[in-house]
Amino acid sequence: MKKSTTRIGALALTGAIVGSGLAGAFVAPAFAAEQGPKPETLVKAAVTEVTGPADCAAGTTPIREVTEIHQDWLWDENADDGQGGIGAWVADPAGPTGGVETFTTRASTTAERAEAECGPGDTPQPARVTTKAAYTGAESLDCERNEVTWTNYGAEWYDFVWDVNQQKFVAGETQFDATTSGSRPATAEECDDTENPGGGEGENPGGGEGENPGGGEGENPGGGEGENPGGENPGGENPGGENPGGENPGGENPGGENPGGAEEPKNDVKQSDAVAGEDFRVTGSGFKPNEVVKIYLHSDPIFLGTLTADAAGKIDGFVKIPANAPAGEHHIVIVDTAGVEYTSGTITVKAAPAAPAAVKAEVKEESHPDTGFGLLAPLSGALTLLAAGGAAFVARKRLGATA
Repeated sequence: MKKSTTRIGALALTGAIVGSGLAGAFVAPAFAAEQGPKPETLVKAAVTEVTGPADCAAGTTPIREVTEIHQDWLWDENADDGQGGIGAWVADPAGPTGGVETFTTRASTTAERAEAECGPGDTPQPARVTTKAAYTGAESLDCERNEVTWTNYGAEWYDFVWDVNQQKFVAGETQFDATTSGSRPATAEECDDTENPGGGEGENPGGGEGENPGGGEGENPGGGEGENPGGENPGGENPGGENPGGENPGGENPGGENPGGAEEPKNDVKQSDAVAGEDFRVTGSGFKPNEVVKIYLHSDPIFLGTLTADAAGKIDGFVKIPANAPAGEHHIVIVDTAGVEYTSGTITVKAAPAAPAAVKAEVKEESHPDTGFGLLAPLSGALTLLAAGGAAFVARKRLGATA
């Protein structure tokens, strides 16, 4: 009996040991997690915003700035890492950091200055630019009026103006200084040279000797040895003629228009009236053969085109007066290749006649007062009935003939 009790006790102790071993196999103690890198969490990005208009004088714009907002983290050794271990990064109980707000200024952008309509301020304005200097045109001699005239053309230039949108000075529109006319009395020499450039000798270059160039000796040059060996008048009644040089051997102008050489260029425009928008005839002479000249309408210079001289140096062609040319008195100016101007007399430009108003014919189909249909519909129906009646009449006639 004692032996059995001892055996039962040993079995019970063995069972307890085995049981505790099995329980240990299913319950494992927790392990410490490895500390990883600290998380970086951006809660809100930095903010910069404009809080008011640009200060044109200072060149700055007011702004509000807020720094980035970050979430900070702390290592907690006892926190569950979610993977069966202990130790994890947890959000700092103190809350996010950053978000510092400040108010300051920065340099204004071009768009901000334009929105504030800033002016040039201390920015210096560039100097005026002259694109064409003032000059005086060629003189025109008018002996009928005993006058020499010319035109003083003003300079062409532009100024710089402030562009608000670009916030800088830009070139402005081209301007023209006033164009004026000048005149002076013509001298006697100028008009004499024009009327008779060959000098006064041309009136009778043969002199008075032409009345009797044979002299008195012609009555009896042979003396008494013959009755009259020389004849009653060996020189003839008037061997020199009344005027041996002819009525005017030098001609009205023996030297020609330019006795010293080639004919001087001149503006031969004869037409005194012009109509805006229509062709105008321009003539000239004395230019170089095949020379291309420019044609302008003055006083305010308006370029009309070019004409080419023929082999004799003459110009004869048409240019168009612009439709927007101002009405009034003007001059046609021919400019040769050397830049010399030749001005015509005064011409009067008339405004272009107004175009007649176009008349538009409109045909409307009248509606029938009762039905509302147009006249075309009843007329079409009537023609259809008439055609049907005619066909019936022909058929009837044929039937009668058959019977």
